[in-house]
Amino acid sequence: MKLTAVCSDYEGRLPPSHGFGVLLDSGVLFDSCAEDAARLFLEALRPSPVLGISALDNPHHAGGFSVFGVPVIRWSRGVLDVKVGGVLHRVIGFGRESVLVVGRTVISPCGLFTVPFGRLSAMHLRADCFVGGLGVSTASPYATSRALGELRALGVRCVAPLHSPPGVARELERRVNVYRLGAGSELEIPI
Repeated sequence: MKLTAVCSDYEGRLPPSHGFGVLLDSGVLFDSCAEDAARLFLEALRPSPVLGISALDNPHHAGGFSVFGVPVIRWSRGVLDVKVGGVLHRVIGFGRESVLVVGRTVISPCGLFTVPFGRLSAMHLRADCFVGGLGVSTASPYATSRALGELRALGVRCVAPLHSPPGVARELERRVNVYRLGAGSELEIPI
């Protein structure tokens, strides 16, 4: 699976911007960043998504869907399986936030309501890679240690910490492979 960061706190092919959104090679857009970041992404890379999935109803996450002009699913509770391009995309809604599971990769918009609380491992999920927000800040070492414990419980070996503080990425480097995915940059993950 190849995923491209619509926006990122790190500079890539595009300048950094706050928010979250990734485009999968299956044509699924999981969150869409803010409208200005999405417009810049669309102009620079000319992608053609076929479906949007909104994980967090917030302008930094869902503001750009209007730019792409795709149908959008907002799933907030339970499990929804969507097959696009022959690939199963499992959306797991936790109320305030949803995560996307594709193969053995978990994609989380900010993780604030799921990761530090062990909600993913409680579902007996196993993951090789974790992409997105870890739900912590460097100001809270307690939450950081809880997030690291959750990653261990999931079996994660690689992390692309989009929408996460740089200090958390540095902390992760001692334990797993960390990929700082810049805005407009791609990462290929085996599923």
